[in-house]
Amino acid sequence: MERKIELSPVSIRIVEVRETTVEEAKEKILEYYKKHEGESIYSDDVADELGLDLKIVMQAVEELINEGKREEVK
Repeated sequence: MERKIELSPVSIRIVEVRETTVEEAKEKILEYYKKHEGESIYSDDVADELGLDLKIVMQAVEELINEGKREEVK
């Protein structure tokens, strides 16, 4: 008895990460939030779209929350 296994195609996207400061990242992230207002936004999506390191994005978002420029989602 022979089994046939079908595999779904995998989509791979290569993202080039730019070096940036947290301050520059915060500016870009605020612009991104304005552009995507009302949408569910995740840090990894922001990092991919803006070409930023995920750790920088997470730090920048945390600072924006602490500065009162963004609200923490619960």
